[in-house]
Amino acid sequence: MKISGSDILIKVLIEQDCRVVFGYPGGQIINVYDSLYKYSDEITHVLTAHEQGAVHAADGFARTTGKVGVVIATSGPGATNLVTGIATAYMDSIPLVAICGNVPTSQIGSDSFQEIDISGVTLPITKHNFFVSSVGELADTVREAFRLAMSGRPGPVLIDIPKDIQMAKCEYIEKAPVAADAKFAAKDVRIREAADCINTSERPYIYIGGGMISSDAAEEMLELAEKIDAPIGSSLMGLSCVPSDHPRFLGMQGMHGHYASSMTMHNADCIIALGVRFNDRVTGDKTKFSKKAKIVHIDIDGSELSKNVELAYGLRGDLKETLKKLIPIAPERGMCEGNPHYLPLDELMAMGEDGVAAGYQYPEVTDLDRMAEMLFTSGTTGSSKCVMLSEKNVISPVNAACEAVDFSRDDVTVSILPIHHTYELCITLASLNYGVDIGINDSL
Repeated sequence: MKISGSDILIKVLIEQDCRVVFGYPGGQIINVYDSLYKYSDEITHVLTAHEQGAVHAADGFARTTGKVGVVIATSGPGATNLVTGIATAYMDSIPLVAICGNVPTSQIGSDSFQEIDISGVTLPITKHNFFVSSVGELADTVREAFRLAMSGRPGPVLIDIPKDIQMAKCEYIEKAPVAADAKFAAKDVRIREAADCINTSERPYIYIGGGMISSDAAEEMLELAEKIDAPIGSSLMGLSCVPSDHPRFLGMQGMHGHYASSMTMHNADCIIALGVRFNDRVTGDKTKFSKKAKIVHIDIDGSELSKNVELAYGLRGDLKETLKKLIPIAPERGMCEGNPHYLPLDELMAMGEDGVAAGYQYPEVTDLDRMAEMLFTSGTTGSSKCVMLSEKNVISPVNAACEAVDFSRDDVTVSILPIHHTYELCITLASLNYGVDIGINDSL
């Protein structure tokens, strides 16, 4: 049985397990909206007040569900209103299919009413563009758009469908949903090189981005971090990959990120970058970025390797599959075995009336157990226990140390001496969490 192109479009969307689409109607896409109404028991259309709202909604849907987001718009201004949202999906690697109506094929290129070459407009910000010139090509074109949007590094794909193609009729044969291309790990020789680099490092640091979420590799990344005893920082896109209260997670990097994570990366001697871009918000002046570190970068998109920063080792492959091969051969180290994440503490100078012995020099704090121990045993007068954190120390040991202290004892008071204001918030939170008065001495 022959059905219209617009019916074929909607049936293929349903076939691909698409149950929600976002859009705004118009003259050159109205046939598709008629078909949406016809099949409204199988697919839901979310009407927005503007095409830009629709494409951002489809983008958000894809981010939260992991499915391909679908947006529908008419020709001309309707199509161009999608540009910002398509560009967002392209920059953030979000699977998206944008479906646009256009003037009939006989009017293409004649500058007719609300005609625009939307394929040409969006070519730089899509993975691929399709202009459907025959109704017989429509079904397979939509299927291919879904495959491309999901495969490799995800991204947006645009389909431009003239009005006469929507109205023309053709046989429709249902097929199984398409699948993304098979995932692959980086080459074994590159994985071994990366493992050797990590093995010779003393201060490894894991830097994660949105690729971690796309590849669902958070579990493997955390396993690697535990095995090599590395702290973790993230780009903005990688923030939801690790719980914010995870003891190894230092927060977001760079200009808009946390001081602790940025300084830890700066002082690392091996940066393991997973699914990130190294954009200017993170690196700042690239000529000065992490000069002490060898960078191991794993990404599904080979064009990202050595694009912004010089790499010691670039591995092209799916993060999850590559980490599965890297973890067994990565070095296993206990906390502080040749891996001083927490830099040596500065010499504690005379503290006067703070109850600390004048001129007492505190030892290095290089692991969480010793941090907790120092809360009891540091050289102080009376029951007050004092630990000093330099500005280059990470924040997480404060809470970890508090976990180990028996605050039910009446004689325990903790005084933490921060050099950088960032620690004030950390210590305030620790005070609330553990119900203990933690003094802040900023006289240094």
